[in-house]
Amino acid sequence: MDKKVLAVFLLIGTFFSCSNKEKSIKREVLNRINISTEEIKFSPSEILNAEAYNVSSSCLMDSDIWVVGYNRHLHSLDFIKPDTKEIFQTGLEEEGDASIIRPISIHAHNLDSIWIYDQTGQLTLMDHKGHIRQKENLNKQTNNSNEKVMINTNHAMYTSKLYYNKKRGSLFYIVKRDDLFYAKECFLNDKDSIKYYPLALPYTTDKKISSNFGNMDGVNATFTDDWIIYNYPIESVFYVFNILTGENKLVESYSAYTQNTVKPFTAVNDYFKWERHGLENPHFYEIMYVPKYKMYMQLHLKETEFNQSKSILELSDSRELYLICWDESFQFLCEIMLPNHRYNYYTGWCGIYDGLLLYVNNSTSQEMVDDLLTIDIIRPQLKVKK
Repeated sequence: MDKKVLAVFLLIGTFFSCSNKEKSIKREVLNRINISTEEIKFSPSEILNAEAYNVSSSCLMDSDIWVVGYNRHLHSLDFIKPDTKEIFQTGLEEEGDASIIRPISIHAHNLDSIWIYDQTGQLTLMDHKGHIRQKENLNKQTNNSNEKVMINTNHAMYTSKLYYNKKRGSLFYIVKRDDLFYAKECFLNDKDSIKYYPLALPYTTDKKISSNFGNMDGVNATFTDDWIIYNYPIESVFYVFNILTGENKLVESYSAYTQNTVKPFTAVNDYFKWERHGLENPHFYEIMYVPKYKMYMQLHLKETEFNQSKSILELSDSRELYLICWDESFQFLCEIMLPNHRYNYYTGWCGIYDGLLLYVNNSTSQEMVDDLLTIDIIRPQLKVKK
């Protein structure tokens, strides 16, 4: 097995405490955990014609971690066990009653219960062998014409995935109604009524989010059995909604290394300025839950200076990527910068049982990579002794 530990970082940094919605005050903080990065390479003979998976999910089966990714080249689901590099593939139908048209989001509860949402609004429940167990069109389940399903896995915009809550026997996902966001809960028994949980407006603007923030016009959402954790790509703070009590808590999180809010702009019809706006502002991604350690991780991109002599792709792939971690009570653990010129910020990543998996795929990398698929797994380590 071609695996190696790249680095273990001793994390000492600066954390920002906010005095209002726009400005921050520095205070030095000792980062409380170490982070290790493990690189796993798949040789061309081991992979299935995919350099990365922009739509993927993970699950735990018999203590083994599996990653389920959509292979857009072969229109298939690829099943990968990183620990042993075991891989198998299940083809998806492109026509007929069992067809799945370009998956947008995947939720793998286990290998026999995989939910796939595609661009037609179709939700399919299948097992790892490709057997279809259920199909629904979520667009037909909307209660009014103003309701829009907001399931998406697009790191240039927002990430809001479907979630199966086994404890409640229901599906959770985000919808938009009259320009406001809600978490929608649909029960599988068809007896209980659909529930809507209203999401708070962005903290820094206190206004409905719109196209004056470019591509960042949606909400990131992550679900657990008891919580809805959501945030807006335009700000560093996030919300934690308790499904059982209805309490909606604001977590004031601020980066020590980047701006903490996105500036609005007015040239919404000028695509060049639209792209430039995205580069010159930070982008905050979804909060991911790490079950083994009962902690949370989030990636965010630092703003960069626009340079007309460089292409949009080069500017984008040269940006700095940061990781912030919190414990189960949403207390700050660490903030670190990840290696430059290594990851593709649009291809994406995948939260797994014991950490965060990132696909190594960057157009500005100076390394000659013979392997078609390389992944990094970031895991928390023991607490720093004071």
